[in-house]
Amino acid sequence: MTGATGCIGHYVLKALLERFPSATIHALVRDPKRFKFDTSQWPNLHCHLGTMDDIGKYQSVLRECDVVVHIATVWGFDLDVNLRINRDRTLEMLDYCSPTRLKKIIYFSTASILTHGNMVSPAAESEGTPYVQSKLAGYTAIKASKWANITTTLFPTMVLGGSETAPYSHISEGIRNVRQYLWWAKWLKIKGAFHFLHGEDIAKMVCIAITTNMPPDVVLGTNEQTFNGTIFRLCHHLGRPPLFQIPVPSWVIHTLVWLFKRRIDSWGRHCAKHPFFTYTTHSPSDFGEPLAYPTFDSVLKSMAPI
Repeated sequence: MTGATGCIGHYVLKALLERFPSATIHALVRDPKRFKFDTSQWPNLHCHLGTMDDIGKYQSVLRECDVVVHIATVWGFDLDVNLRINRDRTLEMLDYCSPTRLKKIIYFSTASILTHGNMVSPAAESEGTPYVQSKLAGYTAIKASKWANITTTLFPTMVLGGSETAPYSHISEGIRNVRQYLWWAKWLKIKGAFHFLHGEDIAKMVCIAITTNMPPDVVLGTNEQTFNGTIFRLCHHLGRPPLFQIPVPSWVIHTLVWLFKRRIDSWGRHCAKHPFFTYTTHSPSDFGEPLAYPTFDSVLKSMAPI
């Protein structure tokens, strides 16, 4: 497993340890101090120090693996670095595995490289950030590799989660700091929609992918959520519901994007012009397991006070 010390990684690692207590789990980690729970209680967990650039040191470990869960990624703005980690090192890691022993690969991509109908988005390659472009390159490379038939690619949408025993996701951390912006945002009615899935439910999907014949490409998410409805629920959660909301026409958004085009990258402009990030999604409930966090309200209630 890679990426174990991140938000998703914490939930996935804990789920794997609990779901497969007799399995030996190897985790590549940069810094074990980043774990927010005591890993010493799991004698079957073996942590190996390093980044994806150090993956060559662990060829012997990889040759003994039956399953690879690859979550680690780099988010930077250097395309060469992103391609090296998110594509090249990923393929290098898989090529150290035994083709006769390795049974499943659970690979984390991002829904940002997809468009409606779960099709690959042409804009991801032409306008995407280095992160988006590199994740598209990684996904494409795996699809063209000898590992394609045993790979399940998971495409997270908006990832929520975080607690005393797991770091907050970028989005959940933003929600915790949203109070200062909500006083004006709550009066605006903005078009757009998205999906989310909590880290605990993402972890369930990993376990399901390991134990069942899940489709090769799965977008992770609950039912469609509107931006306006989410802001409204957040306001109610904070006890500050708006008395009314002013619709913001699309032409206003497009005008603002044009006025600030030098400050907004091409991917930001693309997202502003296409605010409906909606897909055909799946969650644990589609595979007979209950959702830990089925609604946005249930996520808000689980978080530390905002």
